[in-house]
Amino acid sequence: DVNTLAAELGMTLRSLQKRFYQFDTTPREWMAQRRLERTRRKLDDPLLASRSIKQIAFDCGFRDFSHFSRSFKSAFGLSPRAYRP
Repeated sequence: DVNTLAAELGMTLRSLQKRFYQFDTTPREWMAQRRLERTRRKLDDPLLASRSIKQIAFDCGFRDFSHFSRSFKSAFGLSPRAYRP
């Protein structure tokens, strides 16, 4: 979470937010985008073809599959099922 990220970087939450605002985003949005990208890479990985989309999403930190699916489609233009080869 964002508080943990700030602590690991040795800064306050407010200073972390200020740094992200310079790039027109928030720490939470940045983390969500990284999580979506990690999930997309795993969906592309032939070694993970036997794992379900739901399990990959949960492994990447999503707790609600419906939310993941909507977020993925919004970010990449396809549902996770349509995206996966």
